[in-house]
Amino acid sequence: MKFKSLIAITALVLFVNFANAQERRRKVGFELTAGPSVALNNLGEFKMKVGKGVEGIFTYMPLEHFGLFAGWGWNNFRSNYYDFEDTGYMFGVQFKDDISKSAFSYYLRAGGLYNHIEIEDATPSIVDGFYSDSGHGLGVHLSGGVQYSLGKGWSINSNLKFQHLKRDVIMPSLLRDEVTTSVSLNYLALRVGIVKYF
Repeated sequence: MKFKSLIAITALVLFVNFANAQERRRKVGFELTAGPSVALNNLGEFKMKVGKGVEGIFTYMPLEHFGLFAGWGWNNFRSNYYDFEDTGYMFGVQFKDDISKSAFSYYLRAGGLYNHIEIEDATPSIVDGFYSDSGHGLGVHLSGGVQYSLGKGWSINSNLKFQHLKRDVIMPSLLRDEVTTSVSLNYLALRVGIVKYF
């Protein structure tokens, strides 16, 4: 009887350890973050003020440290007269690892984006408001961050990202008629938010 009890206790211990390992190794996550964005260049003759943005990203980690990410983001930059919005999708590969087996982990992401630039009056007028849309195109996404695990699949997330998008768009002008111009929107963004792993 003692032998059967020993086998049952051993099986129970192995099952609990396996369940805990599965708890630590959740493969699918969703994060929702927001924060400031800083343009690294002007768009045409317009100087970009510090902007803001939000994004939602799904991650899938089929391997222990390597996986994929995809999501949607919106960023708004204001000049003196116009709002410049960068909106669209991001995708790529991710590397993630724990920091010294603590509740902290870090991750690095590299990939692309499929975004467009919209320009409109900062104070739009129904009659003569300016609006221009570049249409979607491919760009570059690089980011990295730190997460702190709260347990039960929840984490707090911080992220610093760089995005580059070059598009042809009709630009407003203070000195001449509107013209189609090739512009590059390069910016850094700090994001803070929450992540849920499944």
